[in-house]
Amino acid sequence: MASTFFGIDFSDCTGLSRVCPQLFGGKKEQQPQAAEAPAPPLEFRTRQQVGILVDRWMTKLHPRAVAMSQDDIRAILDAVATCVSRWEDPLDPKPYRCCKWYGEQGEPTTYDSPTPIMKIALNQEQQRQQQQQQRQRQRQTSQEGGGGETSSTASTADEDDAQAQPPSSVFSVDVRRVLAFCFADDDVYNGIAQHTTKPAAECNSKLCISTAHFARQVPNRPPH
Repeated sequence: MASTFFGIDFSDCTGLSRVCPQLFGGKKEQQPQAAEAPAPPLEFRTRQQVGILVDRWMTKLHPRAVAMSQDDIRAILDAVATCVSRWEDPLDPKPYRCCKWYGEQGEPTTYDSPTPIMKIALNQEQQRQQQQQQRQRQRQTSQEGGGGETSSTASTADEDDAQAQPPSSVFSVDVRRVLAFCFADDDVYNGIAQHTTKPAAECNSKLCISTAHFARQVPNRPPH
């Protein structure tokens, strides 16, 4: 599965401005009101701050993520920490806090909005394993279809062709699926992994990657 391979390739984030228009009602009697605190300016973490945050995240990994290459997992979390505001944390447990993604976004469709994505790339060893598994499936299909065993000459030719023309090894993955793999409980992760549609945060924001909003995506989740 692609979700088990975590070599990462991503572009630096570009700062985006947020404009929050204020809406006023009808005319009312003037009464002294406390001024609302302005929203903090959009600011990204420094490299040192990213490293500190990733170190903290690494202590919260689910066992399924601990079993993976820790260098690859760290690279993914580094990408996540780089592409969110320094004032937000996708692992913040508060259900009312969102964490907006400012990294790469998938192209919107006619009925959908952009989605938070990151690029995943298989390393050379993982590519070889994938190619071997593909060739084994092809041989098995050929034998079951009555084609008999593949000759050693043909097998060698197939391997040479596969090595000469490796398949595309870079693909896009929804950031929320990656975070669910790294941190979510089994029932939440399994529910998200089985969804054929894009994950949706509890807050209905297409760019929110808060892990606290994952639970509502799983139908009929038993209460704690």
